[in-house]
Formats: sequence, structure tokens, C-alpha cells
Amino acid sequence: MQPKTAHSARALRSQGALAVLRHVHAHPSATRADVARALGLSSGSATEITARLKAARLVEETAPP
Repeated sequence: MQPKTAHSARALRSQGALAVLRHVHAHPSATRADVARALGLSSGSATEITARLKAARLVEETAPP
């Protein structure tokens, strides 16, 4: 059995990732900074979530125009 805090932290990370995916789906040209502002995330959290989503091949980053 895992401590409740570990479970809670994992749930929060999952909720953050889902929120990022939803935002990017609705706003495909959004930058990490845009996502962070829109969702009230720190830039570090947005970067960490984006890295996990990229590793899972759920999102990809492109160079700005």
C-alpha cells in the first residue's frame, strides 16, 4: 500500500497532465508559457508536465514560426 500523500501527488500530476492535454487540444498553437498562464501553473510545472507528455508521445513541440 502506498502512503496517501504519494497517491494524492500522483492524482494531482494526472489532473495537471489532463488539463494541459485539454488546453493544447483546444489551442494547438499554445506555448508552454500560454498553457502555464491559462491553467495557473508555474513555468516549472508546465515544463515538467510537457516533458512527461512528450515522452509518452501525447504532444509534440514545434519551433515558433
